[in-house]
Amino acid sequence: MEHELTRNKMKRLMRKRKKRKTLLLNPDAALSPEALSSPSANSPLLASTPVRVYEPDPNLTDKCLKLFFEPAESVEEIKMLRSRMTMPPSNMEELMKIQEELASSAKTECQFCHRKLQLAEQEIECLCHAIFCKKHRLPSAHNCSIDYKQTGRSKISRENPKIFEGENHKAR
Repeated sequence: MEHELTRNKMKRLMRKRKKRKTLLLNPDAALSPEALSSPSANSPLLASTPVRVYEPDPNLTDKCLKLFFEPAESVEEIKMLRSRMTMPPSNMEELMKIQEELASSAKTECQFCHRKLQLAEQEIECLCHAIFCKKHRLPSAHNCSIDYKQTGRSKISRENPKIFEGENHKAR
């Protein structure tokens, strides 16, 4: 709903920009007989109130405006999110049942996009103990909490101890 409203506002803004461009390129179109004889142009309220004209930002392109707004949610996404919502459990038995259901579904679907995983994909687990699809398997794709650089550095420092000068050196 909210995305539809912002999309409609965006469309109106784009239409206004196109009208303004045509008026700037073709000034005779603004003085057409239809525009001069319209009742809104002759109203006393418009004549008495000051009019402010806002020029659009020249650096702002149509592509930038379109990228600013997120795409609308699909109906499937909304249904999926609503189906995942549950009432808070009233006792420990209900809580344990909900946790078991979540644990079983965690093994069969991607933790990021909630797509159903194939059997081979269900076996590959990240270091953060979550299972992801091919698209979100990389740590950067699913915002992994594990710092792979630091774990690699600590592993190298553990496995390759430094050699001090007091110890035996290799022959040259």
